[in-house]
Amino acid sequence: MQISIVNLSQLNPELRLDAEYYRPSNLAAEALVRSKEHDILGKLGHLVAGPFGSTVTASKYVKEPTYRYIRGQDVTGYFLRGDEPKYIGEQLFNSLSQFHVRPNDILITVVGMNFGKAAVLSAADVPAIFSCKSSLLRDVTANSFYLAAYFSSKTGFQLVRRGRRGAAQPGINLFDLRHIPVPKASDDLQDRIDALCRRARTSLTQADTQYRHAERLLLENVGLTGWQPTHTSAFARTFSDVVARRRLDAEHFQPKFSQMFRRLPTTVTIEPLGKLVRITKGIEVGGRAYVPTGRAFLRVSNISKFGLVPDGTFTSTELYDKLRSEYEPTAGTMLLTKDATPGVAYYLDAPVEGIVSSGVLRLRFIAYIPPRYLELVLNSIFVQLQIEQDAGGSVIRHWKPSQVAQTKIPRLGHERELAIDALVTESHKARQRAAATLQAVAEAVELSIRSTEREALASVSDSH
Repeated sequence: MQISIVNLSQLNPELRLDAEYYRPSNLAAEALVRSKEHDILGKLGHLVAGPFGSTVTASKYVKEPTYRYIRGQDVTGYFLRGDEPKYIGEQLFNSLSQFHVRPNDILITVVGMNFGKAAVLSAADVPAIFSCKSSLLRDVTANSFYLAAYFSSKTGFQLVRRGRRGAAQPGINLFDLRHIPVPKASDDLQDRIDALCRRARTSLTQADTQYRHAERLLLENVGLTGWQPTHTSAFARTFSDVVARRRLDAEHFQPKFSQMFRRLPTTVTIEPLGKLVRITKGIEVGGRAYVPTGRAFLRVSNISKFGLVPDGTFTSTELYDKLRSEYEPTAGTMLLTKDATPGVAYYLDAPVEGIVSSGVLRLRFIAYIPPRYLELVLNSIFVQLQIEQDAGGSVIRHWKPSQVAQTKIPRLGHERELAIDALVTESHKARQRAAATLQAVAEAVELSIRSTEREALASVSDSH
């Protein structure tokens, strides 16, 4: 049991009395920052809350990629995610001018289990507005990337999370943000962090370019370049079609699904996924098994086509040791989501210390196919349309393992598959280089807090 004795004078300006706010570790982190020259965040810039949640709903998304709507899940630390951007129409965008973002603004997530992430916006991120899941920090007097690095450091992130309110939908409000202490840093440290973050952003741009090139090559080879599947309001199918598919829902027989396969060049062959990989399910441990620290529990939300996205969900070391022999993903395994957001795939080239949830499948190769090529195919429209046709569930979508096994995979020939595989591999390597640089930046800020700036600068020398 942990005990903190707090004087009345030590209560925060809002006179919070919840015990979690005054945990010994939180008090120690605050005392450490306040022992150095510091400011509070509210004095370093202007904070703006996002619009009401009902202002922009999914029904208002449009396909025209001009005016971006930045959701909380798009803010993952330092930069915005670019894999699944959402957009709104011009009229709605113009009506919300108070939420327009500008280059060098900082977005901080304030709602959700993983609140406290910060991203610095660039010219490539505008025009856009932000959602109710984030707050905006503008006109900062410190370097924007230094502040993002501070929020990504152990101490900075802890002090953001300290202000947590709510249980089912935890978050932090503007009052809490304004009173977060921020250590002052020299121009040398801020400039070095800025340069490294920009270098990381360049690596991420290279990664995106290579990935898009791989996507274009795949679409060219399967005859889908420029093709846009369309919904047909009326069409006919025979009784034998219904019997063969064992489905009565009209959506399953939409013509776009058969049209996609008719576009395949004659040089492309098809193999069912089940002949290429062995498919095994994960396990559901239940929310009561989650602990503050321990081993990772990989859920659907932790899997992206660009890598694993940690969110602080852990199981105990004891439970991990009990389950790891059957449910820990090893190097050479493909992770594939089957529930809620089915069809997100990522190939592991290194082992992961953690347990895979029941919403995630593990694919182990039993026949040769370049792994990054298969990863790209699973994430592509070619498989996503198959999922749309097969997956069930009206509220939460479910893709059955038996359906996964029957998923059709296009085979292009050894050389073309290897060329695509190489592009995806290089894209992931560039992304990993960026992640390593950003991790070093966060650790440097933490070192400047706990030790000296000299040591922090030495840790991010030109060797990084």
